[in-house]
Amino acid sequence: MREHLMTLETLLRNFLGRELPSSGPNWWDAGVVSTLSYQQRVQAREQEWSTLDDLDLAALLRVVDKNWDLFMRRGLVRWEVRNWLK
Repeated sequence: MREHLMTLETLLRNFLGRELPSSGPNWWDAGVVSTLSYQQRVQAREQEWSTLDDLDLAALLRVVDKNWDLFMRRGLVRWEVRNWLK
């Protein structure tokens, strides 16, 4: 199971690293930091997260979820499969 979760983490990190930077120069703050939960933002600030490699699986899942509309507009995901993410 752990191996599968690590694979998912790698896939999400690669996907976000490919898609979010193209959303603009402020992609880190707008597409990542602002989508994190309060606790995750505190952790990000305290641990000085600055790249997608700093995010754990829970944070990566949240970033994907909160950017779902962007990915939908780009034709990368469908609305109905969002439930699988959650």
